[in-house]
Amino acid sequence: MLSAFAYDAVPGVEGQTASVNYGFDRIRFTAPVPAGAEIRGRFVLSDFEERSDGSLMLVLGVTVEVRGQDAPALRAEWRILILF
Repeated sequence: MLSAFAYDAVPGVEGQTASVNYGFDRIRFTAPVPAGAEIRGRFVLSDFEERSDGSLMLVLGVTVEVRGQDAPALRAEWRILILF
């Protein structure tokens, strides 16, 4: 689901040819998601690094919220590699 959310929420970088799911530094499942529940993803750019090969490493803080629940269902730090 995070990839689908990210396509809608995270803008592309000018000139990028591809993006690669590089993995998660931290991921915590903090609450259950009931079947049929409405969820949304929140993405915050927390860090980025230009690599020696010209690519960019983005670090996104991700939170998945469930409508009607106080606690988020997921919190994570997600790394995405942007290629040019």
